[in-house]
Amino acid sequence: MRSTRLSRIALLPAAFFFLSPSPASAQKPITIEQFGKRIQKEIKRRKLHVVVLLDLSNAEGRFTERTQPVTAELSDFLSANSGNIKVLRAGFRVAAAQGALSAADPGTLQQLSAFCAQNKCDALLHGTVQDGPSGKTVSISIVDPQTMKALAEISALLRPDAGNPLYWVDPHFSEPPPYAAPGKDGVSMPRCYYQPNPLYSEAARMNHVQGNVTMGVVISREGKIVKIAVLNRLGFGLDRVALETVRTWKCNPALDRNGNPVPVETTVEVGFHLLL
Repeated sequence: MRSTRLSRIALLPAAFFFLSPSPASAQKPITIEQFGKRIQKEIKRRKLHVVVLLDLSNAEGRFTERTQPVTAELSDFLSANSGNIKVLRAGFRVAAAQGALSAADPGTLQQLSAFCAQNKCDALLHGTVQDGPSGKTVSISIVDPQTMKALAEISALLRPDAGNPLYWVDPHFSEPPPYAAPGKDGVSMPRCYYQPNPLYSEAARMNHVQGNVTMGVVISREGKIVKIAVLNRLGFGLDRVALETVRTWKCNPALDRNGNPVPVETTVEVGFHLLL
């Protein structure tokens, strides 16, 4: 049910518009929750019942560390707040430059059509994320899965903090960086002896979401997890579940070459895999 892996990484800082909307640059930045409500309003107006949220890409059709967190946060909100509307995530990515879904690879489109037929979906949510000086501009198309033509376009300027990594810091931990790297300069690997299984969120179970959530962590000289930043996200509530689970881990601390405990920064993975 759960898999973990330790390795070295630098921890990140704990730090509706219908068709023809006004330019995003002239919009007031909003939260992902506010943007999600605009999408919900249009979905309900069109009396849609099953929608598939595709991973958002940049304008060149690439999926990056800047676009993936926005997809995850949007899926979290829509799956938890859409009532009788079923929100699904496809188990594959559809790359299409400039947000034109009909321009995607024919084989991928055929796979997507089969997925929609199997799940009786009546709309696709597909779009792009672009970084700008005032925040991230997100454009979402509500697409007819049979014709691959847009039914509506919704865009907004998100606040600069939207799509940032989830993070947590123990308020009692005050030791400043830099921290040691396990496996280098004679520093041993920490050994975590208490790692409870994470629980599946209901939204993730319903959507058969599987995969790994990767987190950068700092483990103190007492063997406590004191900093966590979610680096790779799955959405549907699993990222928060993974973070809260890792907070409870208990470890034997890393030791330097003289046998003294030292704080270290590393990565861990929490795996979510459904037993069929």
